[in-house]
Amino acid sequence: MSKGNLYQADMGQLKAANATPIEWGATNAPPFDASGYVPVMGLAQNHIHFLNRDANTDGQANIFVIHFAYWQPEVQMYAPGNNAGTFPQKHGQVASFFAGDVSVQKRFAFIPDDMSNTYVIDVEKNTTTVLPPPPASAGFASNPVGLMGRYSASPAALVYLSPANELHYLAVDQNNMAAATGNKWAQISSSELVAAAAVDPSATSAPVSGSASSTATGMVTTHATGSATGSASKPSGTTSANGALGLDVGLGASLVAVLVGVQAWFMF
Repeated sequence: MSKGNLYQADMGQLKAANATPIEWGATNAPPFDASGYVPVMGLAQNHIHFLNRDANTDGQANIFVIHFAYWQPEVQMYAPGNNAGTFPQKHGQVASFFAGDVSVQKRFAFIPDDMSNTYVIDVEKNTTTVLPPPPASAGFASNPVGLMGRYSASPAALVYLSPANELHYLAVDQNNMAAATGNKWAQISSSELVAAAAVDPSATSAPVSGSASSTATGMVTTHATGSATGSASKPSGTTSANGALGLDVGLGASLVAVLVGVQAWFMF
């Protein structure tokens, strides 16, 4: 999504990698006024959930069905799943939980920029489970604009890379997400990954070496809007109540977070 318009790169006919570029083209326009909208996009069940809409109440999302390039007419509501409320309409980041097999994601986490809580949205049960927020880093009581932490998820963990280059994970059980309310964020010790996150990719392309940094001076991120993909085929006539993908990420830092997510998965 860019400047209120949704775009797609149709790869339906692409059978093998080649040098021919695929152009981005506008797809079906959002059914709401997207002027000035800063998208928060979460992915699950091959649907994109659009959060952070002032016109919606807490716990509501607009849904785009990727494979049909189709907007669900109704706004979807996500009820409290553990009697702790539902997600607010705020800007933040999302991370989809993989299923651990070939099936699509069924849940994603939403963390507002103020790190007030961690909200896990279940797109099959249409509920929100509220979990503890990520820990604040020393010197970063809040997340300043342009210097955000980054999130990723594996089947059994949510991982947070803080602005201070600290790595934390929260263990979860996707079959019993409410049980994670008693879990605490634990720090991951990995000097190699932390050092990689501290490198400014615009300053050098040399391999990372040396010890990990304890400050966030080298972490460069991009505060970008997202883009969605999908084929332009017609809707099947059915509606669904699921999906979302957070693309508000800095490429280098998000790649590190993905690697850390895999590492956290193997830790337990």
